[in-house]
Amino acid sequence: MRLKFDNYISENKLFTRRDKLLLAVSGGADSMALLCLLWENNYDFGIAHCNFQLRGEESDADEKFVERFASFVTSNFHKRRFDTEGVALAQKKAIQETARDLRYEWFEELRQKEGYQYILTAHHASDSVETMLFNLSRGTGLKGLTGIKPKNGHLIRPLLGMTKADVLAYIDDYKIPFREDSSNESDKYSRNFIRHQIVPKFGELNPEFEQNVLNTIHRLEEAQKLIDFSIASIRTQIVKTSGTQTRIALEDLKKMPANKAILFEILKTYGFNGQHVFDILNDAKTGAKFYSSTHELLIDRKEIIVQLIDNQRNKDITRTYTVGYRKVIAKEGYFNISEKTKAVSFNDCRLVMTRLNEPKPSINTQKNTAQLNYSQLIFPLKLRHWQTADRFQPLGMNGNSQLLSDYFQQQKLSEFDKKSVWILENGDGRICWVVGYRLAEPFKLMEKTKEYLEIKFG
Repeated sequence: MRLKFDNYISENKLFTRRDKLLLAVSGGADSMALLCLLWENNYDFGIAHCNFQLRGEESDADEKFVERFASFVTSNFHKRRFDTEGVALAQKKAIQETARDLRYEWFEELRQKEGYQYILTAHHASDSVETMLFNLSRGTGLKGLTGIKPKNGHLIRPLLGMTKADVLAYIDDYKIPFREDSSNESDKYSRNFIRHQIVPKFGELNPEFEQNVLNTIHRLEEAQKLIDFSIASIRTQIVKTSGTQTRIALEDLKKMPANKAILFEILKTYGFNGQHVFDILNDAKTGAKFYSSTHELLIDRKEIIVQLIDNQRNKDITRTYTVGYRKVIAKEGYFNISEKTKAVSFNDCRLVMTRLNEPKPSINTQKNTAQLNYSQLIFPLKLRHWQTADRFQPLGMNGNSQLLSDYFQQQKLSEFDKKSVWILENGDGRICWVVGYRLAEPFKLMEKTKEYLEIKFG
């Protein structure tokens, strides 16, 4: 058992003897076996015990048992009592879910405070089998069939290379004491029902059932790695991300085999589910919108556009800009730009203003730069988002005006893109510049222009 334990840690690169480990110990057979394996192998570890106060005197006896045993093996012992039922009631969550959240939050708090590198739990291979069956019963994708992972960030399960039978044999061989949790005998919990009723029945059909499931899990893990590799390659072909916005080439996606699976793997990162994917690929037309808890998705011609939901878009915004060397707060959803304003910062971008006086200014034609005839400017200028009735005179259109909505349509801007466009408005209400797109004709530099305002956007 000791050699098998060490080999599993080494093969999966879980941790080393230089690492300081925090071990979760309930007092049950699994966690006591892991405790003794770490002790026997001279690892540096501390012990954490949770008393969820769900079994009265039995819970208190577990706490005393773990604390007494810990005193023989380490000076680093941590314990905490939780009002689990009270928290579950307040948060309207199940007891088991509440207990899990409470313990992992506390473990992570301890890890950071006390300088532990990793948190260790005593999940073993039989737990992984139960997890696979549990996920299968609820309906799941491929990842849900790959059981428990040996390492997930700072959380490590070093017993996943052993079955429950291995653990009990080790406990028996070394006469290791442990506590029985009476709640483990109750089939009212789904996992206990699977452990006591489902797994034994499959074992009657095939004595090698558990090992066969573990072999299947390993094969599915390899298949998932292949899928992840393929998706990463496909992403480079059809996905482009800029800032908080992601664009997916819909026409190219539809030509690919298993396009629903591909789109699901891409969109699940943003909180979208399988039903969203089905609707997008089967029924959605241009202009259709979908929402997850964090993102909104738009079908725009030949693209799928995903962006972070801006809950503040229709509320007052608070951003800073610089007048001379003084910072000013904008609270009304727009910025007033005086003659002294040097810069405006918003949405991870900046407008930098420079007043210049040159006999023959060189014309800058880059879209992210505007050169405005100073004699036409009336301060304060206003930087704001576009509005439906906005009109302007695009540079080069001989003074003819155009609705901004028509201009955006000509530029093939999506509804999401339109919302992010900023407008620079003159003091008399005329639009000077559609920021990053087009200068207005009345504000262009003339042959006799000497003084102008240069604004760079980026």
